[in-house]
Amino acid sequence: SPAAARTYQPGQFFKLQPYGDVFTEAIPLSPININSTNGSIKFKIQIVGASTRNLMHLQLNDRVFLMGPTGSSLEFPSDHRVLF
Repeated sequence: SPAAARTYQPGQFFKLQPYGDVFTEAIPLSPININSTNGSIKFKIQIVGASTRNLMHLQLNDRVFLMGPTGSSLEFPSDHRVLF
């Protein structure tokens, strides 16, 4: 979502849920890359249960529910360099 990509701040996360007939819970995920120009948001997903396994079956152009960004953004001190 372009709007979600533009409003994201470091420290926030999204909830991702497949769209369809089979109910799965929304999984909270931190993005690994956000492109606010084209609106793309990339996640790295580790399979740890049924819900993350369902996310791994998604194909290009499959529909999903994307909720967020949510959570508090990180505050960076202006007088220090920050290294991630």
